[in-house]
Parts: sequence; C-alpha cells; structure tokens
Amino acid sequence: MHHMIRRQRAAQAAIDTFLGKPLRWGGADCVRLARFHLHKLGVSVPLLQGVRYRSEARAKVELAALGFETLLEAVDATGFTRIAPAMAWCGDIIALPTPPDAPFDIALNIAVGNGRLLGLHQGQFSILQPAQFVAAWRVPVHG
Repeated sequence: MHHMIRRQRAAQAAIDTFLGKPLRWGGADCVRLARFHLHKLGVSVPLLQGVRYRSEARAKVELAALGFETLLEAVDATGFTRIAPAMAWCGDIIALPTPPDAPFDIALNIAVGNGRLLGLHQGQFSILQPAQFVAAWRVPVHG
C-alpha cells in the first residue's frame, strides 16, 4: 500500500477514535493521540513503553523520569526528522504552542490534511486550522 494511503487511513482512525473526546490524562491526551497514531502506522516509539499516568502532575513526573525538561525535547528524542510545519504531510506530527499557564510547553497534533490538525482545543479533541506552530516532525512510514 502506498505510504500516503497508509498515512490517510491512520489519520482517519485517529479522528474516529479521538474527535469529540474530552481531555483525560493518560487516556485521551496529546501524547496518547500521537502514540495511537504512530501505532496505526506501525511506528514503534520505545520511549513511551511503560509510561503510565492518570494526572497532569504524574505526566510531568514521567517526563522528568525519562530525562526531559520539555515535551519538545522528548519528541526530538524519537529521532523523527524535524520539518517546516508548512511541509507537513497527512500523518505527520505538529507541535502547537500552549498558553503560558499550560502544564507543558507544546501540544502534539496530527496533520489530517488540507492544513488541518487533530488536537486538543479547550479540553476536547477537535479539528483545528492553526495559524501559529512550534515545530513539526516527519513520521517515517515504510512499506
């Protein structure tokens, strides 16, 4: 199957699973969204294996236990190639800025096509069309 079709199907599976769901730490949050999506693409992220949390505070503890001060550092450690957000394909990961009082430095989103992302907005997963970005990573899809 062509990699772009795999990307689109994985993005659609993420939409079907997360759209409209409220934020639930450790179950339905931006890291779990990215993990679900990567799993659908057959991409393993050993960094996330065994990481469990059910609260914002515990998520911060787990991030620190992995040796990272920020979520941005943790995503960079996956080895995915950073790209310009405008160059993102369906299925790539995009980091958006968070408010100053947010618990983490970025929010992870999935590019779903036509400049739109699946991510959290006001405590619920929504389709977004942002105007400001922090970073983006090309998700490697093989086969």
